Amino acid sequence: MKKNILFIAIILATTMIGIFSCKRDYSLVATTKTTEGTSYLAIVQASPNFRNIFNMPDSFNVFINGQKISGFAPGTASPFVTYGTTFPSTNTGFGYIAIPSGPQQIKFSVSGVINADSIPITTFTKTFLPDHQYSFIITDSINSLRDSSQIFLDDVYNFPPTTGYYNLRFVNAVLNDTASVDLYSYARNGVIYSKVSPGGTTAFSQIGVNIQTSDTLYVTRSLATGVSSTTPLSQRTILAKMAFGAGNQKSYTIYYKGDFSLPVSNKKGRSLSFYRHE
Repeated sequence: MKKNILFIAIILATTMIGIFSCKRDYSLVATTKTTEGTSYLAIVQASPNFRNIFNMPDSFNVFINGQKISGFAPGTASPFVTYGTTFPSTNTGFGYIAIPSGPQQIKFSVSGVINADSIPITTFTKTFLPDHQYSFIITDSINSLRDSSQIFLDDVYNFPPTTGYYNLRFVNAVLNDTASVDLYSYARNGVIYSKVSPGGTTAFSQIGVNIQTSDTLYVTRSLATGVSSTTPLSQRTILAKMAFGAGNQKSYTIYYKGDFSLPVSNKKGRSLSFYRHE
């Protein structure tokens, strides 16, 4: 009898060890409404008229279900999300922040006179699928009811890319423009993406890496129908440019942002930026 009890105890102990050793170690940043798993979020502030839309500062903090995510460790200074920046910050890292899956409330807020983060700017409810990665690119269409206008994207790409390649996507988030644009690579002497309309987003593509050659990417006006896409850069209307060096088997989004009606020298005039996913 004692042998049977001992045997059962050993089985139970082994089972408990197996359960806990298989538990995935995630640091969630907010309480969850479901138990479906973990999702991942990147936030890009690309709305030049955010202040005018909400009559509030365009530097703000982000909350998921009431818990701040746009800070560092508890008790440390919290960086604002502001125009032209991404969260997590491209200056300190890259990728995404882990959040619970399921329907989640996203709130933007600024500090009050007495209480920090006491003044809400706006809130959204988004549904996140388990193990999916999302980009929330804030544009001047932020109040649109359509995810495609805001721009809220499910980041679908193959990872890692094939050796010798990287993943690339292009988003046209510019304001006050109606014509389409091309994304042109100087190193490749050709177009990577063509005829992307304002608010448009391409799918990710795998592009060959040439670590020996630095590149400059240009946004140019799309050519008229019937004109060859091989038209050289010297014969194109250049709208914005950016030096860009891709890493082997990395993933990036290039986004064209700003107010087209402002001069390029203006901080919120048209420009190119990028953020890295992994």
